[in-house]
Amino acid sequence: MKRAILLLSVLVAVPLAARFALGEDPPAKPKARFAILYTPGEKWVKGKSIYEQPVMEHGKYMGKLLEDGKLIFGGPFKDSSGGEAIVEVTDAKEAQAIVDADPAVKDKVMNATVHEWHVVFDRYAK
Repeated sequence: MKRAILLLSVLVAVPLAARFALGEDPPAKPKARFAILYTPGEKWVKGKSIYEQPVMEHGKYMGKLLEDGKLIFGGPFKDSSGGEAIVEVTDAKEAQAIVDADPAVKDKVMNATVHEWHVVFDRYAK
């Protein structure tokens, strides 16, 4: 049994070591999807729609995340109760860093919570 485990370990380790010795990059960590749920924060102007809120910098920030390939899609809810963004990043720490850097969250116009999303059905999957 010990020999079988040792043999299996060698069969896995040798090809990986050879790839790295040849200068190949290690395999990229798989990305995960996270839902960021935005809700009105303490500086949200009551009685105003999402389009009347001070969220211009938030919109620019979302555009940059889209350009960088981190934001899959996002936008406000039609009832102006907040919004949602779906991001594809390495881990929960990176998703939380996106929220922490969001101008609307920093300015307390919006609150945001991060939820790891187990995507089961994906029309756009390759």
